[in-house]
Amino acid sequence: LQKAKVSTAADLAKAKAPVQDAQAAVTKAQEALVDAQHPYTQNDILDAEAAVRQAQETVASAEANIAMVQNSNEVAVQDAYNALWDLRARQRPQGDIDKAQNNLDLATLKQTSAITDAQNALARAKDTLRDAQAKLDTIKAGPKPGDVAVKQGALLQAQANLQKAQEDLDNIANPIVVATKN
Repeated sequence: LQKAKVSTAADLAKAKAPVQDAQAAVTKAQEALVDAQHPYTQNDILDAEAAVRQAQETVASAEANIAMVQNSNEVAVQDAYNALWDLRARQRPQGDIDKAQNNLDLATLKQTSAITDAQNALARAKDTLRDAQAKLDTIKAGPKPGDVAVKQGALLQAQANLQKAQEDLDNIANPIVVATKN
């Protein structure tokens, strides 16, 4: 019969390191799976809902601002227009009429610019609302099945690696004696 190889302390220590590494990998994979299964906290949901509400308020404010800008600038344009026609009707000097025409042109330009600015602000507010709503929808949809499946696969692989490392350690710690004839 042939004698089995006796494991030394160094052999055991060397075989324990992969087991410890594999255990750490399993723990890390378990944590990653939990994170994938629960990617968002209640605070994440509350923050996303608050962002949507804030964006909705900003849209409403921007819409109201457009109406206000249109009305206020319309009055200025109408006043400039009336002043111009009044000067023409009273046959005032051309210099006065030209000045009134310039005032009307300036009021019209200011109106157009103010309305454009207000419309751009509304468009930005709507973009922000759309983004906030998309983020909230993503959070409420929960974990992505593909992400969870990947993390489950990684955990299974880590567990298999741990099992193999443990078997290797067991084989070194408790060698099997095989009887052979010389």
